[in-house]
Amino acid sequence: MKTAVRELLDEELAKSFPGLRGHTGLHAMKLEGEGGEIVASRESFDSQHLRQEIALVRELRAASPADAVALLTELAGRLRDRGFDQLLRRIDATDLPAAWALERAGFELVDIPVTLALKMQGPRQARPSNDVTVRPATAADAKCCIELMAGEWWGGRYDNDPHYARDGVRSLRAKWLENDFAGRAQLFLVGEIEGTLAGYMAALFDAANRTGRLDLVATVPQFRRRGIAACILEHVIAWFSERADLLTVPTQASNCPAVQLYQRAGFVLQRSELVYRTVLRPRVEKSPERIL
Repeated sequence: MKTAVRELLDEELAKSFPGLRGHTGLHAMKLEGEGGEIVASRESFDSQHLRQEIALVRELRAASPADAVALLTELAGRLRDRGFDQLLRRIDATDLPAAWALERAGFELVDIPVTLALKMQGPRQARPSNDVTVRPATAADAKCCIELMAGEWWGGRYDNDPHYARDGVRSLRAKWLENDFAGRAQLFLVGEIEGTLAGYMAALFDAANRTGRLDLVATVPQFRRRGIAACILEHVIAWFSERADLLTVPTQASNCPAVQLYQRAGFVLQRSELVYRTVLRPRVEKSPERIL
């Protein structure tokens, strides 16, 4: 017998998921009895730039794996009817029951993000470099970063995903860079060689919790394998060493050069996650620019 699923009323949603009050466009459902609840929200930034309606499961509580599958399946169906193209779920890599439930509900693994962390042990100084000049970014630098790097391969899942057109990916990254320079990031440094921009790093700072997070990291292709990123990273660490107790950086498990860069700087693995997705309405646009 099919288990009944119903929409959560606004008052029930506020009571069950108080931490999501700031999110708009929430879609929440409940299994009859004590079977569980699920809530998802629209990923506005990705949806806008990738030109697809993308939702993310924010929370899922289920009494059993079968209940989790029922909630995921019902949510996916209802979001499809509402015009959504994709539904994603991010879980801890150690949560195997959650992974099995997602796979039984038709989700596929699309990314394995890892977070590395560095505990600060007091003020640090960046070592001087004879080749690389590291300084705060200017508006001209930000424009140059967008022109040089928004269309480049960043090593994430967007690059090889056939469901995203290259112009949409470039639009997302250009706006991401623009937002970081405009104030989203509290630190935006560039490295240059003989006056030519060679790389950059943007980082977010939570003063209240004394934590920092690297948000954007890139080296211009022609300057790769010359220690640019390592040099800028030293300056980023030095800046945070006087302001924060912990600095983290997210990347992909498959991005071995990035992981090794951070490990050499003293970062250690803090968390591994799995990102699953179900495509609700396939909309593949063939383009000669797509990375396959």
